[in-house]
Amino acid sequence: MDVERIHTDVLIIGSGPIGCTYARTLLEQPGIQVTMVDMGSQQSSIKGENLKNVQLPHLGLEHTS
Repeated sequence: MDVERIHTDVLIIGSGPIGCTYARTLLEQPGIQVTMVDMGSQQSSIKGENLKNVQLPHLGLEHTS
């Protein structure tokens, strides 16, 4: 099995609002290499969509305020 190695200064797991904010702040510093990965399955065909704001009653997932 071939293994790909990635060299980075900072690894951020999760591309939600907090992860993106940290990445943006870090990338403002010159010379910092930031890598962001997301965990879990993609439950929407729209990349980056936040399912906390989506109603999916057929899955029993309904946003409640």
